Amino acid sequence: MRAKQTVTLIGWMWFGLGVLAFISGLGGLMMSSLMDVLRANPPKNTAPLDGIWNYYRQAAVVQVVLALFTAFTAYNFVRRKPWARIGIQFFSVLTGLWFVGFGIFWVCTTSSLAAAPGSEQVATAARIFMSVAGGVMMTALATVFGFCAWFIGRPAVKDEFQPANQAKAGS
Repeated sequence: MRAKQTVTLIGWMWFGLGVLAFISGLGGLMMSSLMDVLRANPPKNTAPLDGIWNYYRQAAVVQVVLALFTAFTAYNFVRRKPWARIGIQFFSVLTGLWFVGFGIFWVCTTSSLAAAPGSEQVATAARIFMSVAGGVMMTALATVFGFCAWFIGRPAVKDEFQPANQAKAGS
């Protein structure tokens, strides 16, 4: 695939991710009213998640703001604005690192789940499956965003953001 089509594909992919993150953040804001109930009576055995109950609303607001900025940056990436190339490359690296971190969190959390009495064998198999499946999925997603960041840094892609190509992209 040529650099021009790939830049357009990556830009619209990031635009779609920004829109989906915005919708998700709005849902998080709506759900934040339930966090007051959970903060007053947190579920048992959720030590790794205890902080989420206190900062759920703030996290949702940050998500909405970042989602809007991501969609705006992606739109300008498609229009070949040089600053947007750097922004999308930064978002790609950041997202790849987030998947690595979440993958580690996922594996640690699922491998430490307690089993109900009498179901230890099933619980062990489920923990192993959830840990491996989640680890593989997070590795795959981190790889996709890592490849995206690498590709955006290539000279052929950087050439797409030169002033002559901005005019072709409809700026």
